[in-house]
Amino acid sequence: MKKFVVVGLLILISLSSHAQATIIKGKNKDYSNKELKLYTYFDRITFTPSQLDSCLVDSSGNFIFSFQQNTINQVFINLQTKQGFLLAQSGKTYVITLPPYQPMSVEQKLDPYFSPKPILLPVINIDSNDINWKVRVFDHYYKIILNQLVIRKIENPDTVEYTINLLDKNTPNDTSRFYCNYKKYCYVNIRLATYMKDLWPVAKQYFLHSSPLLNNPAYMSAFNDVFDNCLSPLKHFFPSMNFIRSLTTHRFSVLVDSFMTIDTNINRQTAQLIILRGLYDLFYDYKPAQEKIIATIDDAQQTLTDPTMRLIAQNIYNKITALRVGYPPPEFSLPNHLGLKKSLRNYRGKFIYLNFCHSQSLACQKQLPLLQRYAQSAPKDFLIVTIMYGVKKKDFGHFTKKYRSSHWIFLNGEGHADLINKYKVVAFPTYYLIDPNGYISLSPAPAPTEDFNQLFVSKYKKWHLEHRKKEAGIKASNYFQ
Repeated sequence: MKKFVVVGLLILISLSSHAQATIIKGKNKDYSNKELKLYTYFDRITFTPSQLDSCLVDSSGNFIFSFQQNTINQVFINLQTKQGFLLAQSGKTYVITLPPYQPMSVEQKLDPYFSPKPILLPVINIDSNDINWKVRVFDHYYKIILNQLVIRKIENPDTVEYTINLLDKNTPNDTSRFYCNYKKYCYVNIRLATYMKDLWPVAKQYFLHSSPLLNNPAYMSAFNDVFDNCLSPLKHFFPSMNFIRSLTTHRFSVLVDSFMTIDTNINRQTAQLIILRGLYDLFYDYKPAQEKIIATIDDAQQTLTDPTMRLIAQNIYNKITALRVGYPPPEFSLPNHLGLKKSLRNYRGKFIYLNFCHSQSLACQKQLPLLQRYAQSAPKDFLIVTIMYGVKKKDFGHFTKKYRSSHWIFLNGEGHADLINKYKVVAFPTYYLIDPNGYISLSPAPAPTEDFNQLFVSKYKKWHLEHRKKEAGIKASNYFQ
């Protein structure tokens, strides 16, 4: 946890260098007394959101966000069924309009694949000089042209380039670095979708010799397309390079140095981003190398000095080790029936049978009595932790009173739908077993109606046997000192 705090502080420090306050505000009574959170993507490899600010909408519907930045970033607000996006420039104030409040339905909450609809947030004080106006006008025509070229299967370079020139001449002009690069890499996307099939020349022409534009969505979209699965042995993207063999060192810098021997003019930060992206894809594409990749990404998050690159490495590490047996589970902080925030760390030293339930799920309703019997006969170092969805804060204590005990803890998951994604909950209920050291032991774990008891007894005996051996070893070493 300290590692994340340090990286977060480093990013804030780097952003605050010559930074100015950006303010986003508005009014909508539909959101009265609701908490709103503002995010951005510092990391467009894993698309892990980073929170910039939060605010509580007052009783009249007024809200205001304020944060420091020294550039232009795409920011967004999660609005239940919608996700509102905006380009925010440093030093500017934006007065925005939020759409009517539309809470998620029970079906949407139960659907693990549901994702909010992306929308552009209307800006009341926008003008033709604003980056949002220029990008939105450009995007309108860009998407029409891209779709037409793809649908008509036009692959003639001359035709595509002529179309790009027309698009460039008939959309807003701006000499700002962000807008020029935004258009440039949208054009790269058009070329990739039509006639540019050999990706190595594209990589050399548009990416390798300059610093990465991490905050530019068009650049990162083209980057991800070009370098998708670039380290896969089957793709042969890089000439004469065997990165899988290099993984045996577990040192990220060795991979980067090896890659940079291809071309001495490669930008080192870009090389780091390419290797991070390649390892992230390779983890899912080549299972025999997974443990080596984890060790290499772990080295990257320990050794990278650039705070944003280190954040990307940390996000990748968290993604590829999430819910993996032998690794810590995703952390959380949720209220219990008294409103006190609790996390898995509060229950360290016990076996935790973690489960996700929804009050509207029939399967959950049937299994709650079975869990109650488990809790009544549980050993002292066994604890059931149920994260419950579908119960309002005011009703949570009454709803859980029937079941909770010293061996059964209930936490309220309402308002924390992101946890469902982190724990890959595709159906309610879903179970995991976490050992007393805080590492995942069964992922996922069987339900009480399946063979959980047999598996748990085996894990329980094995852990205690190993624990006793360790204690005996410590006592013996102390005796001989």
